[in-house]
Amino acid sequence: MGWMYVERGMTEKSRQILITTVEEGSPADDVLRVGDVILGVFGKLFGRDARKSFGAAIGQAETEQSKDILKLIVWRQGRKVDIDLKLRVMGAYGDTAP
Repeated sequence: MGWMYVERGMTEKSRQILITTVEEGSPADDVLRVGDVILGVFGKLFGRDARKSFGAAIGQAETEQSKDILKLIVWRQGRKVDIDLKLRVMGAYGDTAP
């Protein structure tokens, strides 16, 4: 679980995601730590709406090309680190999904 900046119920101005909880047994277990800050994905810092950018990156990670790896840029203990997070693929959306 994470926290990001929200203004009037919108996340458009968020540029990072603070990790507040890492669920045991989840793909992030033993990879992300409470206090880590996700700054971006796939080599690019979040430029606008971290929530939407992160969601799109999860979709990208679940492609054959990305091999279920979500590449994160994380601020940890005063420095930037690159972290590869192996996702459990939940299945693709259908063609008619919103």
